[in-house]
Amino acid sequence: MDYLSSPSTLDGVIARPRLLTALAPEKILQIRLLCAPAGFGKTVLARQFSELDSIFRVLRISLPSNQPLTSALIMTQISAALGLPETEDHRLCEDLLEALDACSNALIILDDYRPSADTDDWLLDFIQQSSSQWLITARHKPKWPLGRLLLEGQLIELNSEDLELTVPELTSILALMSPEESFCAKSLYDQTNGWVAGVRLFLYAQTSHQSHTQTNLHRSPYLLDYLDQEVLGLMPLSDRHLLNVIAHAPFIDSAICSVISGEKFSLQQLIARQSFLRTLPGSTNRFTVYEPLRSVLRERYPDAKKALIGVLDWLDLSEQSLTLFSYAIRVSDTTRAVKALSKVALNQLFAENNLSLILSGLNELEVDDFTHQPKALIVATRSLIMAGNLELAECYLSTLPNQQQWIGSKLAIQAELALHRGQAQEACHLSSQALIELNKNKDWTQMILCFSCMTRAQLALGQYEQAQRHQMQGLELARLKGKMLLECQLLLDQVQVEELAGHLHRALQVLDKLKVLIGQSGGSTLLSGSERIRHGWLLMLTGDDDGARLPLEQGQELSMASGTPVFFYSYILLAQIDARNGNHEQAQQRLAEVQRALYARGVSEPIYRSVLIVGKASVELLAQQYQPVMNILERLWQKYNDPTSLTPPSSTPELFALMSFLHAQALTSQGSLDKAIQVLTQVLEKAEGFGFQVIVSQALMALGKARHQRGDIRQAERMLASATVMAIRQGQGQILLEGHSNSAIAFNENPKTKVLPTTITASTETLLSPREHVVLELIAKGHSNAEIAEILSISLHTVKAHAKRINAKFQVNSRALAVARAKTLGLLM
Repeated sequence: MDYLSSPSTLDGVIARPRLLTALAPEKILQIRLLCAPAGFGKTVLARQFSELDSIFRVLRISLPSNQPLTSALIMTQISAALGLPETEDHRLCEDLLEALDACSNALIILDDYRPSADTDDWLLDFIQQSSSQWLITARHKPKWPLGRLLLEGQLIELNSEDLELTVPELTSILALMSPEESFCAKSLYDQTNGWVAGVRLFLYAQTSHQSHTQTNLHRSPYLLDYLDQEVLGLMPLSDRHLLNVIAHAPFIDSAICSVISGEKFSLQQLIARQSFLRTLPGSTNRFTVYEPLRSVLRERYPDAKKALIGVLDWLDLSEQSLTLFSYAIRVSDTTRAVKALSKVALNQLFAENNLSLILSGLNELEVDDFTHQPKALIVATRSLIMAGNLELAECYLSTLPNQQQWIGSKLAIQAELALHRGQAQEACHLSSQALIELNKNKDWTQMILCFSCMTRAQLALGQYEQAQRHQMQGLELARLKGKMLLECQLLLDQVQVEELAGHLHRALQVLDKLKVLIGQSGGSTLLSGSERIRHGWLLMLTGDDDGARLPLEQGQELSMASGTPVFFYSYILLAQIDARNGNHEQAQQRLAEVQRALYARGVSEPIYRSVLIVGKASVELLAQQYQPVMNILERLWQKYNDPTSLTPPSSTPELFALMSFLHAQALTSQGSLDKAIQVLTQVLEKAEGFGFQVIVSQALMALGKARHQRGDIRQAERMLASATVMAIRQGQGQILLEGHSNSAIAFNENPKTKVLPTTITASTETLLSPREHVVLELIAKGHSNAEIAEILSISLHTVKAHAKRINAKFQVNSRALAVARAKTLGLLM
């Protein structure tokens, strides 16, 4: 039975290809472990996996829950499944191993295993003595050396986070089950947090026409009954009380949990029991209760305020300011919350998932709550800018006192506001003033952030060299002062600098360094999300759309969890990948989703509007919707093609070029070649003036294609040859693929013949250097050495040297034989 192709239903149950593939059915493994709390579909998944391959001889063993679990009980169950006669206990183990060895490709499903000190070691030893494959479902982990088993390739483990239903899976489920159209997949995910049992209970309520569960799933009698039986009913009263308190807390860690419960290892015990505790996004040591259980516990036990208030003094004494802020907000102590926020260092905004915690707290506060707390105002305003809420940030900033000690901070924040609003020149001016004031107070954090702001502002203005200089100054200051997280931010700026200079491989290397540094600094949801999205974009530039999809999806999830609007870039880029693969409907759906998300989060339009418009135009162009693209881009062109107009968003300084490429492509499709060439010439001149070499090569390639189509063969050949050499040197695989597949380019007179992407790939990976390949293609066109030298702007001696090396590599002694040999090898068409 093929579950791996697409989502499907069997007996009313959804098959999930993602998980079935993750269990590696093609591999022979000793242990596949599904470890998650109740209600994650472990049993169903195990059954579906067993039905993937008819070669398996499946032994399904459901261990009884009403009997103590012992090795003897497990052996008896296996013996019964094998149909063996009853035998003495001391011989049973040997008989079972012998019978299992006789089974060809046996898969033993051990369902609802309950780990214990008495059975864990015995079971692992028994599994390793047998020749069978085992699939074990359990609510918490057995005490096995899981790390060693993973390294040795004996184990695959899927936990609760793996087994959660994703939004795309929920979309498929709703489409297959056809519930009432008024409920969407995202809303269902928000209520259930991907909990399989919650989703199934919701669908059951839908078929039973119990519409009240749509708005309050946690009040559904079905859900309450399930939790009573499967979760709360199996827990000791002490644990249940502790869960009640945790459900009202913003989050807990080991120290907080021990303060609340009075027991040092209470958190570890809860985690060991798999009691629906979840790791807070972006953290490794902060936990919260699984969302459906949180809603139920809050409903049943509303009075947990006393226990939370008891934690506030301890948090204050231990100087955990950010945690104190979150707890004070939860118990509505706004005065204490604002005072705690004033003690939060700005660099902490980049750590773990702190920005999201601050933003959620600010939702409960008003500007008036910050009276006489300028430090808290600075942190709050910075947070709001990072979240894209520029209007509220300006409102907060206006209340900051105009005293000398706050002037530097105020100027620095005003600079960041100006940059996000598309006023890069003003941002540079304000940053310069801020640096002078901040240096007086030795406010290193704000100074480093100012250098980052200036770098991005100067890139938006096309001042590449100045941007590079300020980026290096900021990076040196961050390293000198030990501000590791701010160093990560400056490395992100460096990636953008390297990318625009055409050093794509160097940019990817900086991202690798950045990823390590984020881990060493304790982790950051915000920085990790930006790193993943930028990594995906660079992979797209190198021509690896398939490789780009995963980091873009990871970046989308991380940046949405962090509270920043950076996630909209991943939506747009994924939509472009979908459109390139012909999935235009999925692409349009992504663009609609991101627009709703941006609106719901209150992100200011200057941050994303123009980029979203260009993304939509790109998708529509791939769908051959030329006239709508023309209308969109001509309006946007007027907005950015005036010296007094707004500058591009700081994350997309190349917006003008991207917009122009799409405009030229739309013009070309309508036969307006002269106008397209005019647009592209303007892009080329501007990119050369800015020093954006990555845009120069793209503009040369596009111009070459347009001129070739107009019949300017000699100029087209020169441009395309230069663009190809630059793109290969830069690592821009995407424009090579487009240039060699979308049109007849310089090396092919016949417009019906296309140079395949493998032409470049094969030559660079196996035989010829990139420059030798270009020379060979020009030789194949019949150009003389002197003409090739003129086209490539190199000396005649260099051309002869290239030709000599080509002959030597092909082991021939003439140009004609070299061309024939290259065609035989598939290096030329």
